[in-house]
Amino acid sequence: MKKGEDLKAFVLLVSTSWQP
Repeated sequence: MKKGEDLKAFVLLVSTSWQP
């Protein structure tokens, strides 16, 4: 498993979640 890809997906998801 690539932790880098997981982290990227997580950050992307959180980023979109933070959007108003």
